[in-house]
Amino acid sequence: MKIIFAGQPNLSERTAALSPLLARAGHEVTVLEGAARTSPRLRTIQGVRLKRVPSRLPGQLGEWLYTLAAVLRASWAGAGVIHIHGWKLAAAAPLLAALAPGAVIVWTVDSLPARPRWLLRFVARRAQALAQAVTVTRRDLQWHLLEISGVRAEYIPDGYSESDTPLISPRRWKLWTGRYIAATAESKAELAFLAQAYAKVRSRKKLVVLTSKAAELSPLSRKHPFITLVETESPRVARSLMQGAAAIILGSRRDTLPTLLSALRCGKPVVAVAEPFHEETLGVCAQYVKEGDSETLRRSLATAGRNARQADKGRVRAEAHFRWERILLDYLHLYQPAVFLVPIDSAQGVKFSEPVVN
Repeated sequence: MKIIFAGQPNLSERTAALSPLLARAGHEVTVLEGAARTSPRLRTIQGVRLKRVPSRLPGQLGEWLYTLAAVLRASWAGAGVIHIHGWKLAAAAPLLAALAPGAVIVWTVDSLPARPRWLLRFVARRAQALAQAVTVTRRDLQWHLLEISGVRAEYIPDGYSESDTPLISPRRWKLWTGRYIAATAESKAELAFLAQAYAKVRSRKKLVVLTSKAAELSPLSRKHPFITLVETESPRVARSLMQGAAAIILGSRRDTLPTLLSALRCGKPVVAVAEPFHEETLGVCAQYVKEGDSETLRRSLATAGRNARQADKGRVRAEAHFRWERILLDYLHLYQPAVFLVPIDSAQGVKFSEPVVN
Protein backbone atom coordinates (compact mmCIF):
# COMPACT_ATOMS: atom_id res chain seq x y z
CA MET A 1 0.00 0.00 0.00
CA LYS A 2 1.33 3.46 -0.95
CA ILE A 3 0.91 5.97 1.89
CA ILE A 4 1.72 9.68 1.95
CA PHE A 5 2.00 11.85 5.09
CA ALA A 6 1.41 15.56 4.51
CA GLY A 7 0.44 18.68 6.41
CA GLN A 8 3.30 19.20 8.83
CA PRO A 9 6.06 21.42 7.40
CA ASN A 10 8.16 20.50 10.44
CA LEU A 11 8.23 16.73 10.69
CA SER A 12 6.23 15.78 13.80
CA GLU A 13 6.90 13.00 16.26
CA ARG A 14 3.71 11.29 15.07
CA THR A 15 4.86 11.11 11.46
CA ALA A 16 8.44 10.27 12.48
CA ALA A 17 7.18 7.34 14.58
CA LEU A 18 4.44 5.90 12.33
CA SER A 19 6.17 6.11 8.95
CA PRO A 20 9.12 3.76 9.76
CA LEU A 21 6.73 1.23 11.32
CA LEU A 22 4.61 1.24 8.17
CA ALA A 23 7.70 0.91 5.96
CA ARG A 24 8.92 -2.03 8.05
CA ALA A 25 5.53 -3.68 7.56
CA GLY A 26 6.00 -3.61 3.80
CA HIS A 27 4.21 -0.40 2.80
CA GLU A 28 5.61 2.26 0.49
CA VAL A 29 5.71 5.39 2.64
CA THR A 30 6.50 8.97 1.57
CA VAL A 31 6.69 11.98 3.89
CA LEU A 32 6.24 15.46 2.40
CA GLU A 33 8.62 17.49 4.52
CA GLY A 34 8.94 21.25 4.63
CA ALA A 35 11.57 22.84 6.87
CA ALA A 36 14.08 20.02 6.97
CA ARG A 37 14.93 18.34 10.26
CA THR A 38 17.34 16.07 8.40
CA SER A 39 20.23 16.60 6.00
CA PRO A 40 19.10 17.96 2.59
CA ARG A 41 21.10 15.14 0.99
CA LEU A 42 19.07 12.49 2.78
CA ARG A 43 16.39 11.01 0.54
CA THR A 44 15.46 7.85 2.44
CA ILE A 45 15.51 7.13 6.17
CA GLN A 46 14.48 3.80 7.74
CA GLY A 47 12.77 2.83 4.50
CA VAL A 48 10.74 6.08 4.32
CA ARG A 49 11.08 8.40 1.34
CA LEU A 50 11.49 12.10 2.14
CA LYS A 51 10.14 14.61 -0.37
CA ARG A 52 10.88 18.24 0.43
CA VAL A 53 8.39 20.84 -0.66
CA PRO A 54 8.75 24.66 -0.52
CA SER A 55 8.08 26.25 2.87
CA ARG A 56 10.97 28.67 3.27
CA LEU A 57 8.89 31.84 3.21
CA PRO A 58 8.15 33.17 6.72
CA GLY A 59 4.86 32.91 8.56
CA GLN A 60 1.47 32.10 7.07
CA LEU A 61 2.58 32.64 3.46
CA GLY A 62 5.21 29.91 3.73
CA GLU A 63 2.73 27.51 5.35
CA TRP A 64 0.15 28.06 2.60
CA LEU A 65 2.86 27.58 -0.05
CA TYR A 66 3.75 24.27 1.60
CA THR A 67 0.05 23.31 1.67
CA LEU A 68 -0.43 23.96 -2.04
CA ALA A 69 2.79 22.16 -2.96
CA ALA A 70 1.87 19.21 -0.71
CA VAL A 71 -1.53 18.86 -2.40
CA LEU A 72 0.09 18.79 -5.84
CA ARG A 73 2.82 16.34 -4.79
CA ALA A 74 0.36 14.02 -3.05
CA SER A 75 -1.99 13.97 -6.06
CA TRP A 76 0.82 13.32 -8.54
CA ALA A 77 2.23 10.41 -6.49
CA GLY A 78 -0.80 8.18 -7.06
CA ALA A 79 -0.97 7.10 -3.43
CA GLY A 80 -3.65 4.79 -2.08
CA VAL A 81 -3.72 6.63 1.26
CA ILE A 82 -3.07 10.31 1.94
CA HIS A 83 -2.82 11.08 5.67
CA ILE A 84 -3.16 14.84 6.21
CA HIS A 85 -2.50 16.76 9.42
CA GLY A 86 -3.67 20.20 10.49
CA TRP A 87 -6.27 22.70 9.34
CA LYS A 88 -4.58 24.19 6.29
CA LEU A 89 -4.55 20.91 4.39
CA ALA A 90 -8.09 20.28 5.60
CA ALA A 91 -9.05 23.59 3.96
CA ALA A 92 -7.40 22.33 0.78
CA ALA A 93 -9.18 18.96 0.96
CA PRO A 94 -11.60 19.73 -1.94
CA LEU A 95 -8.64 20.31 -4.26
CA LEU A 96 -6.87 17.21 -2.95
CA ALA A 97 -9.97 15.05 -3.41
CA ALA A 98 -10.44 16.36 -6.97
CA LEU A 99 -6.82 15.69 -7.97
CA ALA A 100 -6.58 12.29 -6.22
CA PRO A 101 -10.10 10.83 -6.56
CA GLY A 102 -9.14 7.23 -5.77
CA ALA A 103 -7.16 7.90 -2.59
CA VAL A 104 -8.28 7.22 0.98
CA ILE A 105 -7.96 10.53 2.86
CA VAL A 106 -7.45 10.49 6.64
CA TRP A 107 -7.40 13.82 8.51
CA THR A 108 -5.78 14.06 11.96
CA VAL A 109 -6.59 17.06 14.18
CA ASP A 110 -4.26 17.85 17.08
CA SER A 111 -5.23 21.46 17.85
CA LEU A 112 -7.94 24.08 17.44
CA PRO A 113 -6.64 27.30 15.87
CA ALA A 114 -7.75 30.70 17.13
CA ARG A 115 -10.15 31.34 14.27
CA PRO A 116 -13.86 32.27 14.07
CA ARG A 117 -16.17 29.35 14.85
CA TRP A 118 -17.98 29.70 11.52
CA LEU A 119 -14.69 29.26 9.66
CA LEU A 120 -13.70 26.18 11.68
CA ARG A 121 -17.20 24.76 11.13
CA PHE A 122 -16.98 25.33 7.38
CA VAL A 123 -13.52 23.74 7.03
CA ALA A 124 -14.32 20.79 9.30
CA ARG A 125 -17.58 19.91 7.55
CA ARG A 126 -16.02 20.15 4.09
CA ALA A 127 -13.06 18.00 5.15
CA GLN A 128 -15.30 15.39 6.79
CA ALA A 129 -17.41 15.13 3.65
CA LEU A 130 -14.31 14.36 1.56
CA ALA A 131 -12.20 12.32 4.00
CA GLN A 132 -12.82 8.68 4.81
CA ALA A 133 -11.96 9.30 8.48
CA VAL A 134 -11.29 12.17 10.89
CA THR A 135 -9.15 11.49 13.97
CA VAL A 136 -8.20 13.54 17.03
CA THR A 137 -5.35 13.10 19.48
CA ARG A 138 -7.28 14.28 22.57
CA ARG A 139 -10.78 13.71 23.95
CA ASP A 140 -11.38 17.42 24.48
CA LEU A 141 -10.69 18.02 20.76
CA GLN A 142 -13.18 15.26 19.96
CA TRP A 143 -15.84 17.08 21.99
CA HIS A 144 -14.99 20.52 20.57
CA LEU A 145 -15.19 19.29 16.97
CA LEU A 146 -18.58 17.76 17.66
CA GLU A 147 -19.83 20.88 19.49
CA ILE A 148 -18.52 23.41 16.95
CA SER A 149 -19.24 21.66 13.69
CA GLY A 150 -21.09 18.41 14.34
CA VAL A 151 -18.09 16.43 13.05
CA ARG A 152 -17.69 13.02 14.67
CA ALA A 153 -14.02 12.12 15.01
CA GLU A 154 -12.25 8.97 16.20
CA TYR A 155 -9.95 9.26 19.21
CA ILE A 156 -6.44 7.98 18.46
CA PRO A 157 -3.85 9.39 20.89
CA ASP A 158 -0.20 10.00 20.23
CA GLY A 159 2.25 7.61 21.83
CA TYR A 160 5.85 6.82 22.67
CA SER A 161 8.69 4.61 21.44
CA GLU A 162 11.32 2.93 23.54
CA SER A 163 14.60 4.84 23.47
CA ASP A 164 18.12 3.44 23.67
CA THR A 165 19.38 6.70 25.15
CA PRO A 166 20.36 6.13 28.80
CA LEU A 167 18.67 8.18 31.51
CA ILE A 168 20.59 10.89 33.37
CA SER A 169 21.54 10.23 36.99
CA PRO A 170 19.81 12.53 39.53
CA ARG A 171 23.28 13.24 40.94
CA ARG A 172 23.78 15.69 38.10
CA TRP A 173 21.37 17.94 40.05
CA LYS A 174 22.82 16.91 43.44
CA LEU A 175 19.83 14.67 44.14
CA TRP A 176 19.61 11.09 45.40
CA THR A 177 17.31 8.42 44.02
CA GLY A 178 14.19 8.02 46.15
CA ARG A 179 14.92 11.10 48.27
CA TYR A 180 12.83 13.66 46.41
CA ILE A 181 9.36 14.20 44.95
CA ALA A 182 9.15 15.27 41.29
CA ALA A 183 6.43 17.78 40.37
CA THR A 184 5.41 19.91 37.39
CA ALA A 185 4.43 23.59 37.39
CA GLU A 186 4.31 26.24 34.68
CA SER A 187 2.93 29.27 36.53
CA LYS A 188 3.35 31.08 39.83
CA ALA A 189 -0.12 29.99 40.93
CA GLU A 190 0.68 26.32 40.28
CA LEU A 191 4.00 26.56 42.14
CA ALA A 192 2.37 28.37 45.09
CA PHE A 193 -0.25 25.60 45.28
CA LEU A 194 2.46 22.92 45.39
CA ALA A 195 4.53 24.81 47.94
CA GLN A 196 1.56 25.39 50.27
CA ALA A 197 0.58 21.71 50.26
CA TYR A 198 4.13 20.35 50.54
CA ALA A 199 5.00 22.62 53.45
CA LYS A 200 2.20 20.93 55.43
CA VAL A 201 3.58 17.45 54.71
CA ARG A 202 6.77 18.28 56.66
CA SER A 203 8.77 15.82 54.57
CA ARG A 204 12.54 15.70 54.51
CA LYS A 205 12.45 14.96 50.81
CA LYS A 206 13.16 17.75 48.34
CA LEU A 207 10.37 18.94 46.03
CA VAL A 208 11.94 19.00 42.56
CA VAL A 209 9.79 21.12 40.25
CA LEU A 210 10.15 20.42 36.52
CA THR A 211 9.32 23.50 34.50
CA SER A 212 10.08 25.33 31.27
CA LYS A 213 9.88 28.67 33.12
CA ALA A 214 12.54 28.34 35.79
CA ALA A 215 13.66 31.98 35.52
CA GLU A 216 10.10 33.26 36.01
CA LEU A 217 9.42 30.99 38.99
CA SER A 218 12.80 31.41 40.67
CA PRO A 219 11.84 34.35 42.99
CA LEU A 220 8.92 32.38 44.43
CA SER A 221 10.96 29.18 44.85
CA ARG A 222 13.61 31.01 46.93
CA LYS A 223 10.98 31.56 49.63
CA HIS A 224 10.75 27.78 50.13
CA PRO A 225 14.11 26.04 50.77
CA PHE A 226 12.66 22.60 50.08
CA ILE A 227 11.99 23.49 46.40
CA THR A 228 14.53 22.82 43.64
CA LEU A 229 13.67 24.13 40.17
CA VAL A 230 14.91 22.20 37.13
CA GLU A 231 14.59 23.52 33.59
CA THR A 232 13.20 20.70 31.41
CA GLU A 233 15.11 21.34 28.21
CA SER A 234 14.19 17.89 26.90
CA PRO A 235 11.77 15.00 27.66
CA ARG A 236 14.84 12.97 28.66
CA VAL A 237 15.51 15.31 31.60
CA ALA A 238 11.91 15.02 32.82
CA ARG A 239 11.87 11.24 32.51
CA SER A 240 15.25 10.86 34.23
CA LEU A 241 14.13 12.86 37.26
CA MET A 242 10.74 11.14 37.41
CA GLN A 243 12.44 7.73 37.33
CA GLY A 244 14.50 8.59 40.39
CA ALA A 245 11.67 10.20 42.37
CA ALA A 246 9.79 8.65 45.28
CA ALA A 247 6.49 9.98 43.86
CA ILE A 248 5.29 12.32 41.11
CA ILE A 249 2.93 15.31 41.26
CA LEU A 250 1.46 16.46 37.93
CA GLY A 251 0.45 19.94 39.01
CA SER A 252 0.21 21.82 35.72
CA ARG A 253 -2.70 22.11 33.30
CA ARG A 254 -0.10 22.52 30.56
CA ASP A 255 1.57 19.14 31.05
CA THR A 256 2.40 17.57 27.69
CA LEU A 257 1.72 13.99 26.63
CA PRO A 258 5.42 12.98 26.87
CA THR A 259 5.42 14.23 30.47
CA LEU A 260 2.30 12.22 31.37
CA LEU A 261 3.59 9.08 29.65
CA SER A 262 6.93 9.43 31.45
CA ALA A 263 5.03 9.50 34.75
CA LEU A 264 3.10 6.36 33.80
CA ARG A 265 6.13 4.44 32.58
CA CYS A 266 8.23 5.17 35.66
CA GLY A 267 6.01 2.99 37.84
CA LYS A 268 5.91 5.59 40.63
CA PRO A 269 2.88 6.76 42.67
CA VAL A 270 1.27 9.66 40.78
CA VAL A 271 -0.88 12.50 42.14
CA ALA A 272 -2.41 14.77 39.48
CA VAL A 273 -4.55 17.88 39.30
CA ALA A 274 -8.06 16.89 38.16
CA GLU A 275 -8.02 18.04 34.54
CA PRO A 276 -9.55 16.32 31.46
CA PHE A 277 -6.24 15.66 29.70
CA HIS A 278 -4.73 14.17 32.86
CA GLU A 279 -7.75 11.95 33.42
CA GLU A 280 -8.00 10.64 29.84
CA THR A 281 -4.28 9.79 29.76
CA LEU A 282 -3.65 8.52 33.28
CA GLY A 283 -7.01 6.79 33.83
CA VAL A 284 -7.19 5.00 37.19
CA CYS A 285 -3.40 5.03 37.57
CA ALA A 286 -3.27 8.27 39.55
CA GLN A 287 -4.89 10.01 42.52
CA TYR A 288 -6.65 13.24 41.56
CA VAL A 289 -6.97 16.46 43.51
CA LYS A 290 -8.92 19.60 42.74
CA GLU A 291 -6.77 22.51 41.65
CA GLY A 292 -6.14 24.77 44.64
CA ASP A 293 -7.16 22.15 47.23
CA SER A 294 -3.87 22.00 49.13
CA GLU A 295 -5.30 19.94 52.01
CA THR A 296 -6.36 17.09 49.70
CA LEU A 297 -2.97 17.24 47.98
CA ARG A 298 -1.28 17.00 51.37
CA ARG A 299 -3.29 13.90 52.29
CA SER A 300 -2.60 12.31 48.90
CA LEU A 301 1.14 12.87 49.28
CA ALA A 302 1.08 11.39 52.77
CA THR A 303 -0.38 8.14 51.40
CA ALA A 304 1.32 8.11 47.99
CA GLY A 305 3.95 5.57 49.03
CA ARG A 306 1.27 2.96 49.72
CA ASN A 307 0.05 2.97 46.11
CA ALA A 308 2.60 0.55 44.64
CA ARG A 309 -0.12 -1.50 42.94
CA GLN A 310 -1.58 1.61 41.34
CA ALA A 311 1.90 2.57 40.12
CA ASP A 312 2.37 -0.86 38.51
CA LYS A 313 -0.89 -0.35 36.63
CA GLY A 314 0.62 2.80 35.12
CA ARG A 315 3.33 0.79 33.36
CA VAL A 316 0.75 -1.66 32.05
CA ARG A 317 -1.50 1.15 30.80
CA ALA A 318 1.34 2.89 28.96
CA GLU A 319 2.38 -0.36 27.31
CA ALA A 320 -1.15 -1.40 26.34
CA HIS A 321 -2.48 1.91 25.04
CA PHE A 322 0.32 4.32 24.14
CA ARG A 323 3.07 2.48 22.32
CA TRP A 324 3.29 3.57 18.69
CA GLU A 325 3.11 -0.08 17.61
CA ARG A 326 -0.27 -0.30 19.32
CA ILE A 327 -1.53 2.98 17.89
CA LEU A 328 -0.44 1.95 14.40
CA LEU A 329 -3.18 -0.70 14.41
CA ASP A 330 -5.86 1.97 14.78
CA TYR A 331 -4.53 3.94 11.83
CA LEU A 332 -4.19 0.80 9.71
CA HIS A 333 -7.83 0.07 10.42
CA LEU A 334 -8.67 3.41 8.79
CA TYR A 335 -6.28 2.85 5.88
CA GLN A 336 -7.58 -0.67 5.20
CA PRO A 337 -10.66 -1.63 7.27
CA ALA A 338 -9.99 -5.37 7.07
CA VAL A 339 -7.13 -5.13 9.59
CA PHE A 340 -7.95 -6.49 13.06
CA LEU A 341 -8.45 -3.71 15.63
CA VAL A 342 -8.48 -3.61 19.42
CA PRO A 343 -10.36 -0.51 20.70
CA ILE A 344 -8.15 2.04 22.48
CA ASP A 345 -10.16 1.68 25.69
CA SER A 346 -9.83 -2.11 25.73
CA ALA A 347 -7.75 -3.86 28.37
CA GLN A 348 -7.01 -6.73 25.98
CA GLY A 349 -3.30 -7.24 25.29
CA VAL A 350 -1.83 -6.86 21.80
CA LYS A 351 1.17 -8.70 20.35
CA PHE A 352 3.41 -6.76 17.99
CA SER A 353 5.67 -9.57 16.83
CA GLU A 354 3.87 -10.08 13.51
CA PRO A 355 3.98 -7.04 11.19
CA VAL A 356 0.85 -6.12 9.26
CA VAL A 357 1.60 -6.40 5.55
CA ASN A 358 -0.72 -5.36 2.79
